[in-house]
Amino acid sequence: MRFVHVSDIHLFKSMESGKLPSAAASQYRREIFAAFSEVVSRAKNADVLLISGDMVQMDCARLSDIKRIYELFERIPDTKVFLSCGNHDYLTPGSLYLATARPENLFIFPDSLTSVYLEDINTRVWGFSWARPVYDSMPFELPELNKNEINLMCLHGDALSARGPYMPLDAKAFARAGFDYAALGHIHKPQRINDSAFYAGSMAPLDFSEAGRHGFFSGEADTGKLSVSFTPVAIREFEDIAVDVTGMESHAAIVEAAREKIKDPSRDFVRMTFTGARGEDIDISEVEMSLGEDMYCPVFADDTVADYDLDSLFRENEGNVIGLFIQEYRQKAETDKTARAALYAGLDALLSSGRNDS
Repeated sequence: MRFVHVSDIHLFKSMESGKLPSAAASQYRREIFAAFSEVVSRAKNADVLLISGDMVQMDCARLSDIKRIYELFERIPDTKVFLSCGNHDYLTPGSLYLATARPENLFIFPDSLTSVYLEDINTRVWGFSWARPVYDSMPFELPELNKNEINLMCLHGDALSARGPYMPLDAKAFARAGFDYAALGHIHKPQRINDSAFYAGSMAPLDFSEAGRHGFFSGEADTGKLSVSFTPVAIREFEDIAVDVTGMESHAAIVEAAREKIKDPSRDFVRMTFTGARGEDIDISEVEMSLGEDMYCPVFADDTVADYDLDSLFRENEGNVIGLFIQEYRQKAETDKTARAALYAGLDALLSSGRNDS
């Protein structure tokens, strides 16, 4: 039995909440839909497509959007599509999922543990859809499985936390239950929970907290046998980069150091934060302009502090609060980057406020 497992696509989500400019956010929404369309197309060679929750960011969707998704499923009529709704597309009587005719090959699990038996491939697919945005525990017991069948689970929940509002799952209990494959959703990083339980992760990264590879799992399952592989969906990545400018004496040096840290400046979303002590002649805004010329969608933040001639500054302020501050932190700052940043930040604050206590 061949399967494809995808999750947490969050179709139609407003990417502006991820600090993207409006035009880039709109473009990325279109790209995510196109990537999902490609994953669905690839699933035509599978027996089942498992979607373990948050397929749609329902508070951003319209009925026409749901119809577009259903049209994708209609293109793979020989593949059974199973959807377990999650906390962002939870199933209610007024859900858009239920407001239009559904493809014959799509089964949306109700808000009770339910199974569907596919006789031609001797496979039973179990699933559950959220009916509200919060579950502080799993609202059903794991079933006794017929080990002569291939048993799949499709579920949205949190197997990484023992408690919380997003349906905590007992990973050890899932392992004991004996599913041949458990397709899990909610955690946005692809990972294996046990030998047969996997989080597909978000199909494409959604903000700067979601670094690394994203995509979907596919494989083959038989009773007691499983092979799984991960396929990246290469749209764009989110890169969160820090550049320490301490000791760099020119704009060109900072630009070169920053460019070395970016994987693909013309493709990826990059949030770059400049830190450390900047030289007297360094203007971070000029660095940003130079870098931005060949970057797709940069987001810059300047957390630098002015570099100071501590010897001169101490002589000028010996005996007042500035001199005492330098004396207190200078030695530690020579070997500790955090202490050095704190020293320079403190001097920025003291000097800008005009304090010069005697």
